[in-house]
Amino acid sequence: DVEASVSEQVEIQVKYRGYIQRDVDLMHSVIKNEQVRIPIDLNFEQVSGLSTEIRGRLRQARPETLGQVSRMIGVTPAAVASLMIHLKMRDSRHKSELT
Repeated sequence: DVEASVSEQVEIQVKYRGYIQRDVDLMHSVIKNEQVRIPIDLNFEQVSGLSTEIRGRLRQARPETLGQVSRMIGVTPAAVASLMIHLKMRDSRHKSELT
């Protein structure tokens, strides 16, 4: 009886390994992005892909991190992704200007 349940667990883990790994990777990405800081001087008007409504919410709330943005009511995952891309591009531009 114990062997059957162990065998079943191994089979499930092998079958769903890809899905489980994808979820683990997503969780690590969310944790990493949770702490991405939003510069206080960021002009949300320059972030492409944000609706006027979301820009207004962000200007009003002035979230400090990407994690706070992701928890705001009415802010879509696509808007969070647009903001994340903008921040990464901005960061890489600043780094290239320093070199």
